Amino acid sequence: MKKIFIILCFLLTLVAFVGCYEMVSEKPIDTRYTAAYSAMETVYAYKYDWYHGDWMYLPELKMVQHDEKYEVQYEVAYSDGSVVKEWRTVSKAEYEATLSDIERDKG
Repeated sequence: MKKIFIILCFLLTLVAFVGCYEMVSEKPIDTRYTAAYSAMETVYAYKYDWYHGDWMYLPELKMVQHDEKYEVQYEVAYSDGSVVKEWRTVSKAEYEATLSDIERDKG
């Protein structure tokens, strides 16, 4: 019984790895920059309401600071022929290098 269990685990592991596709190529196609900003966000929390004498689920407003964000959209091709577009957050240096590469390819 133990041997059968080990063989089944091996086969399931083998099937999981065989089903994976390999990335063939990736190409940057677009860039996006979001400046740092502050925003009011609502967070709900349980608080005791002395007026009603019970716990209530009440809103609480908070000021949240969002950092600047540099993103690059990549077109990724896989070995099965599928193509996926995905946004990735990158550093400022990588963003600027990719932006200049895209502008050079367009013009």
